[in-house]
Amino acid sequence: MLSSSAQRLEQAQRLHQSGDLSNAEDLYRQVLKDEPNNPVALHLLGLLAHQAGSNEGAMKLINQALSIQPDYAEAHNNLGLILQSEGRLDEAVDCFNKALEFNPEYPDAHSNLGLARQYQGRPMEAIESYQRAIELAPEFFLAHANMGNAFGDLSQLEEAAESYQKALNIEPNFAEVHNYLGTTQFKLGQIDAAIASFKKSTSLLPDFPDGFNNLGLALQAQNRHEEAIPCHRRALSIRPNYAEAHNNLGTAQEALDQPEEAITSYKKAIDYAPNFREAFLNLGELYEKSQEFKEAKAQLEKALEISPDYAAAEIALAAVLRRLGLNQEAIEKLEALSTDNLSKAEIDKRQFELGMLYDLEGR
Repeated sequence: MLSSSAQRLEQAQRLHQSGDLSNAEDLYRQVLKDEPNNPVALHLLGLLAHQAGSNEGAMKLINQALSIQPDYAEAHNNLGLILQSEGRLDEAVDCFNKALEFNPEYPDAHSNLGLARQYQGRPMEAIESYQRAIELAPEFFLAHANMGNAFGDLSQLEEAAESYQKALNIEPNFAEVHNYLGTTQFKLGQIDAAIASFKKSTSLLPDFPDGFNNLGLALQAQNRHEEAIPCHRRALSIRPNYAEAHNNLGTAQEALDQPEEAITSYKKAIDYAPNFREAFLNLGELYEKSQEFKEAKAQLEKALEISPDYAAAEIALAAVLRRLGLNQEAIEKLEALSTDNLSKAEIDKRQFELGMLYDLEGR
């Protein structure tokens, strides 16, 4: 027959899992009143403190539990999660490894170790941890999804898409993963598939600004700018300070020959993100099209202040300098620009500008 403390602990866990934190806390404290060194009650009360926003109190309680039961793998794992939420990644990794020392077949700890390694910028090691978690628990949705993110960090897009699809086979209604899959499909040039993924994402989560913004981008890739504009506006209705959506709305407006509206959108993007180099580039290029060359020059120079090695802005600035009659300065900029990391389109544009400048200078 269960003791009174054991019964209270079981009831407290049920209440905790159902979200009744206040009554769960009362029962954990009743258990600890009778058994001050009960490691399970200390650990779970620590988790409850974390959920209530008190990480310091949570860590104190879980460390107390571990001082009583050092081989408590779940407590090591949850202490790692709290440390990770505090940005203390090295300590979190130590905790997850400690959990695995005591329970090598603990899929949650393998997955959490993978995420911590990913945050540390170690995606290859993260993938190894996710794979081990999946070996132990093949239906582990989050391990599949996070492994997709790690493959994405390595630009292994086919593998990322496969991981996201496996995650969605397990949990089809997870909007964020449909969005991740759509982003990967977009990068792979699978625009129709990306649009379908973004539409699924936004149907599942109607207040998901990233999904709407990305849907707008994919529609723009098919020159469906009129359809894209409501998507970006929907994203902004949910998150008004969404700089990327303001910028993308501007590109759609510009494509539809709405320069004044586009300028307003680019400026709003910059207001919300003062170091948004792409918005400065877009604004500068639009001013050049409008033959406002001095304003174009100012915006492009701001882009280069933010990112001095921004090749697209260097090439655009050279074109503006040419229009201002500053041919030699433009030539010097383009000749100094290394082509090592330029895209084919940037290389072609650089060569085109240099050719025009050489002709003007009689070379």
